[in-house]
Amino acid sequence: MRANTKKLPETLSNLKSMHQFYGLVISFLESIYIESGSDMTRNKEDNLRSFSQSIANKKPEPFF
Repeated sequence: MRANTKKLPETLSNLKSMHQFYGLVISFLESIYIESGSDMTRNKEDNLRSFSQSIANKKPEPFF
């Protein structure tokens, strides 16, 4: 039983290290996801701005 008791602090330390590592991995993955989402939004905004500009630059066609 004493051998297992001595391993407990080491096991807890390893678990804490793994928890911290996985927390960093999760934060990294979340930042990638957020960044890719904002790129898509920027692209849509750019497309909309370009489309609006092309409409604004169009000259009205005569009706006859």
